[in-house]
Amino acid sequence: MYSAVADTLGNAFCVVILSAASLSLPSCQLRTSSTASLEESKHRHKEPVTAGAWEEKVAELAGRRITLGQLLDFHARLGSDALMPHFDHKRSTTNDVVRHAVIPESRVGELGKSLAEVLPKQSHKHPKPPRMVTHHWANRFSDLVAVVVADGLGVKRWDSVVELLRSHGETSLKEQLEQKVGAEYWICAICINQHASICGNSMGARDTVTGEVLPSCSCKTPKFFNDHPDECELNKFDDMMACLRRQYAGFLQVVAVDTDFSLFTRAWCVAELAEAHGSRLEQHIVLHSPQVLEEHSGHLNSLQVQECNASRAEDKQAILDKIGTQDDIDEFNRDLRQLLVGSDGLLAGWLDGQALLQEVGAIAARAKARIHKKTTDPNRTEPAEADSILYRVSF
Repeated sequence: MYSAVADTLGNAFCVVILSAASLSLPSCQLRTSSTASLEESKHRHKEPVTAGAWEEKVAELAGRRITLGQLLDFHARLGSDALMPHFDHKRSTTNDVVRHAVIPESRVGELGKSLAEVLPKQSHKHPKPPRMVTHHWANRFSDLVAVVVADGLGVKRWDSVVELLRSHGETSLKEQLEQKVGAEYWICAICINQHASICGNSMGARDTVTGEVLPSCSCKTPKFFNDHPDECELNKFDDMMACLRRQYAGFLQVVAVDTDFSLFTRAWCVAELAEAHGSRLEQHIVLHSPQVLEEHSGHLNSLQVQECNASRAEDKQAILDKIGTQDDIDEFNRDLRQLLVGSDGLLAGWLDGQALLQEVGAIAARAKARIHKKTTDPNRTEPAEADSILYRVSF
């Protein structure tokens, strides 16, 4: 499902993130000060770090967002002759979409930008603060979009949303979102300029659907990694989050949980969860369904960061080194499990209310069947009832 190269890329992101802060949970508070990251960078890099240049890039990153309307419009184009014709809702991953669609669409002449900067602007205004999405690139892209839309609709499960996306129901979803169609989200695949880092080399990764090597980009955008700390866009995650927290009192994190719960075994995703929790940021978990949680809840009780997936042993060791000694790792694991499945953990409400959620899901399924019957009834004269009943229940 997930190529080794894509896993390497994810771990590379994680190592860059962790190089700016020690990975920790509540008992080991994460640093949130921009000054601290600047001081650490001075010792880590040969290139000098300039406070003004660093902060300017942080503010630039924080200012890039995508609205729900833009995200749905982009998703609707996938699979067309003009954009990634082989796109498969049930198979194409975020990594596939980044290489085949995000990178080509965000190239402007010989240079490139983030996709968030080049998408057509929309007039919708949304007064609520933006939200940041934690996800992993091996997940199906349609599933990621479903999570974000479900969050916009105010629900905590995305199974019904993805079914609508698979049947080209983007317009229906935009109608159900109403004013929320202008809600803004920060998604790394869309808001980071891929041309300034990874676009030039796909490292042999293969497309999930075709099996062919993913394309590379020949643009002339300068590439910046951790050896150029000011310009690099991959080493400012914690400062960017702190910047958004300062700007917006209601800024929060949306956690996009895939059907395999692989997110919780990706070290860089765990790093984001730890950073957000350590910063006391509100966190919204969005799951596929209670049934999927039931299948994987046992694994969460024994989750250990040292068992995280990494295609290169040195990447995994770098992650563990950032946590500390074996005692530190053991403490981190205990805190991580408490964060997820403890009595006040992120999944506590789900685990306590699975029966209720399953019943609500059954009610929604019956409602959908009734709506479908009305829609297909040749003798019906009144307008079809909107599908919104499926999404107006907030668990």
